[in-house]
Amino acid sequence: MSIEVPDPIPETSELVVRNKKQRLELFYPIAWEMEQGTKNLIFVVTEHMNAVEQPVLQFRKTLWNWLGGIGLLLVVTEIGILGWSLQPLRRMSKDVESIEAGGIDRLPDDYPPELQGLANNLNAILNSERSHKERYRNTLADLAHSLKTPLAIIRGAFCDQMNQSDEQIQILCNQVLRMDDIIEYQLKHAAATTRPLISPEIVVSHIINKVTDALKKVYASKSIQIRILCPMNGKISCEEGDFYEIVGNLMDNACKWCHTTVEVKVEFPRELHKKQSGLYLCIDDDGSGIPDHKLQQVLQRGVRADQTTAGHGIGLSIVKELVQLCHGRLEFGSSVLGGLKVEVFIPAPL
Repeated sequence: MSIEVPDPIPETSELVVRNKKQRLELFYPIAWEMEQGTKNLIFVVTEHMNAVEQPVLQFRKTLWNWLGGIGLLLVVTEIGILGWSLQPLRRMSKDVESIEAGGIDRLPDDYPPELQGLANNLNAILNSERSHKERYRNTLADLAHSLKTPLAIIRGAFCDQMNQSDEQIQILCNQVLRMDDIIEYQLKHAAATTRPLISPEIVVSHIINKVTDALKKVYASKSIQIRILCPMNGKISCEEGDFYEIVGNLMDNACKWCHTTVEVKVEFPRELHKKQSGLYLCIDDDGSGIPDHKLQQVLQRGVRADQTTAGHGIGLSIVKELVQLCHGRLEFGSSVLGGLKVEVFIPAPL
């Protein structure tokens, strides 16, 4: 094996790395005393690079394996700890969903100490809200009994037996009926403003079918065709009484003004991640519709588009307030059937 001597020749020991040949070479110059005189010699020690690099590579491989294993173990351990520590929160979330669905009426008392205070506070809020609503409902019932009963007596004593030519009694009866309408509105308005914090889920199609059956009996003489386009098991988180009031008033209004056909369409729009974003309700009729300049008027309390048609004139105003309490929208427009189109969108709770 030939070895090239570096140029210039080193005067002291020198380590040279031959990159092309992948070798380590140590040059050590000496002065060798001979009889003929001093002779300069160079001792060379050479070794292949593999003898040095192989242990280094092995050490690096072992180090990375250990670091990778320890890192993976730390990640798995952290995930396990997070899963275990968040389990009570997941259980509380499911319990809240059960309350929304009507399965339970309060949170249980077996949470960890860190969460039990929160659970107790939520239970206190729910109990306070239910108690307040119950007291309010009882007060409204007492008010209805104390006011409507005397008015009914007055109406029965004067209005039912009066002489149609008696103008003064006619005025009195009109005012009695007007007071009865105002009381009816105020009772419904007060009930609308006492919605619970958490509402259970209701099946929309069941309520629409019940309202449809009732309206077919009420308007049997008109032979109305009511077409319903609604998913069978679609649900919305809303008070059942409020939703009855919304659907009942809107469908009753459509049946009252239509000629022969009423169409009810319900959709449940979904967001990008397949999460239900709320409820869309559209009611069309083939009646004469409502002029644009009267649309805002009919939403006011006691106002009817046609004063010759019987009614309190408070239905649509109650619907508007209930939809607003649900953070929804109520819109009017022209129907493809020729009459009025009423659109309601109620968003899903957050």
